[in-house]
Amino acid sequence: MKESKPREKKFSMYNPWGMHNETVKELFEKKESDFNLADEEAIRKQEIKERVLTIIEIFTRLRKEEYCHYNIFKHFIRTKLKCEFPEIVWNEKSFEYEFVFENKKYTFLMLSQIQNDVILKTNKRYNKCHEASICLGVLFPGASVLTGWINSLNGRYLHSVILLNNGKIIDYTKNIIMDMKEYVSLTNFTLENSLTNEELLEINTRLNKGIFDSKSLSVFGKEYLNEFANINSSFAEEDLDIKNIITGIRKKIENSNGER
Repeated sequence: MKESKPREKKFSMYNPWGMHNETVKELFEKKESDFNLADEEAIRKQEIKERVLTIIEIFTRLRKEEYCHYNIFKHFIRTKLKCEFPEIVWNEKSFEYEFVFENKKYTFLMLSQIQNDVILKTNKRYNKCHEASICLGVLFPGASVLTGWINSLNGRYLHSVILLNNGKIIDYTKNIIMDMKEYVSLTNFTLENSLTNEELLEINTRLNKGIFDSKSLSVFGKEYLNEFANINSSFAEEDLDIKNIITGIRKKIENSNGER
């Protein structure tokens, strides 16, 4: 009897969420940098910005037990970036970290100071910007999620952050809370789409159930909501439960901020 061969898996032109692969590639994949490599002054300024971001990212990954290895990280920066690791200090008056690099002062907070999430202090925080922004953004009243392009010397890539109602940006993948103007200046962030707090609540209660991926939700969330606007949800009671849970978490965040 002739052995039957396993049927080969057919290649699909569509991703699991029904979007054509070429569309996904065009919309979401990393693109070439916009920088003119012949412009030496622009490149020099951009290199400084990227060094600043690297310094912040290394610092915000440090756990308490690793502060004793601070000198090792300083040596790493000195070797890799060919610059001195600046002294990062806590300012009791402004309630934020600050440091000076190339004669310019930078300030920031760590998201892990207000959000109990062990992932924030590890490399696992990377590649979660869309998912984390959609899930966390709803917890901060008046916040919105901004999705756009980060432009670096290595290329342009799609990224999501949370804009708080006080003008601060939360970047989950960097574990930072930073003034919006300073963040935009460092990352060259250009806006592609935004989702209000109300839209985030709807997305978290109605759409974010594994039907769509977080990247497409962050870009097309409004369109998806419009499509589902006239459909009666079969998850009405579940939606109400989730809204009550979110309200409870918001109150805890507000209380913890008041205690500080």
